Amino acid sequence: MSTVKDIDRGWNKIEREIRQMENAYVKVGYFAGGEKHTESVQTVAEVAVAMEYGVPESNVPARPFFSTSFDRNRNKYNSRIEKYTKAVLDGKMTTRRGMLLLGVEAGGDIKVNIKKGPWKPLKPSTVARRKKQSNVPLIDTGQMMRSVEFEVGGTNMPRDREKIG
Repeated sequence: MSTVKDIDRGWNKIEREIRQMENAYVKVGYFAGGEKHTESVQTVAEVAVAMEYGVPESNVPARPFFSTSFDRNRNKYNSRIEKYTKAVLDGKMTTRRGMLLLGVEAGGDIKVNIKKGPWKPLKPSTVARRKKQSNVPLIDTGQMMRSVEFEVGGTNMPRDREKIG
């Protein structure tokens, strides 16, 4: 009588990782219920929305730092997703690790975009009112940059949120 010996050479791990990929997500930005903005009664997320879209009734122009960051880096992110997926299928990376790397990179890109702009210049009255009397939009206190966060999770993956710092 012969016996069959089942030897797993990594397939079970790959199968688990594929299940994690099914509904996995990365969210990057500012989350509702987050920290208060130091110079207003709003949260950082609310201030970010106001900066992204502008507030015409208050004569605040749009400075779309968030959407332009993703638009400028869309191809890079697609390339990273392909690279990380291949690494997962080759058993060299976990799905979670790939998602974390993508979140850190996208958050870093938002911070770079905040710094570089180009943004519509501030009015002299706004510059005079600022703590550092800087004429660079979005970075007076640095809170907008320090508050960028990302979250990874999914149906088959626990949720985890981290600040980019």
